[in-house]
Amino acid sequence: RPRPRTLPRPDAGRALRREAGGAPRGKRHLVFAGTADSGTAQAAQLFGMMLSERNVLPNGRMTEVSGESLVGADRAGTAAAMERTLESALGGVLFVRELAPLAQAAGKGAADALAGALEKYGDELIVILCGSSFEATGFVTSRGALESFFAPVVHLPEQQERELLEQFRRLARDEGGYTVAAAAETQLAALLSERTAGALPPQERLDAVRDTYEKIVQDPRFGSSYRITPEHVAFLSEGAVEAGLG
Repeated sequence: RPRPRTLPRPDAGRALRREAGGAPRGKRHLVFAGTADSGTAQAAQLFGMMLSERNVLPNGRMTEVSGESLVGADRAGTAAAMERTLESALGGVLFVRELAPLAQAAGKGAADALAGALEKYGDELIVILCGSSFEATGFVTSRGALESFFAPVVHLPEQQERELLEQFRRLARDEGGYTVAAAAETQLAALLSERTAGALPPQERLDAVRDTYEKIVQDPRFGSSYRITPEHVAFLSEGAVEAGLG
């Protein structure tokens, strides 16, 4: 449940922008690729404070809710929960952790409900969704009306490395029965980050992870091991990592 708070005037955000000569903005809402325990919540809180200092938001306080709390028993229930929650966060930042329940609630109209609530309240607060790159991109782009409210997905560097590493782990486990040695994780995460540098779409990043995996396990020096070690990662590091293998 959102924390109770004293609400600002419903039109406070719009009034501030009107006084400043600006019109309500469209793609002002954000999606953070990450988890609520990986620094995204702190980033959302700081963002709200910054916007408040710049008079973009009346108070900048953050309301944190779970994605599950925004999904009702049916479409009507989801729409009601979405509108009620956005209204409770007017004037500040609504941080929605655990985007997965929303992404999985297509049958309950989650995307349409959020688009409708943003149409009504979108210029009175900032909504920040938090989830994996695939969840975020799939959910936000599932409806054109919803996509029109959100800026491109924000990838926090540290979290992006974790996500790439987790994708590699799943791929290695599911397709080859391989595990990744703990000693190889830092090197592998850095290598994956380097090979996916730039704002690549999620599918292209996954393709780059797959290409890295295949190059490692298909290298003649890999042998019959079922454990990916620092030495295996060094096959693709152009010698830069090898000096630190020990």
